[in-house]
Amino acid sequence: MFTVDEKEEEKVRICLNLDAHVCHSLSRTLRCAILAQLSYS
Repeated sequence: MFTVDEKEEEKVRICLNLDAHVCHSLSRTLRCAILAQLSYS
């Protein structure tokens, strides 16, 4: 079962077409900022 963070990370990874390990290395703050941008578009 996914945690919220894992779901967010997967969403960001798919939207930005990133490798999983690259996305995992992003800071949580950066992921949140990316998600905020995606939700506006």
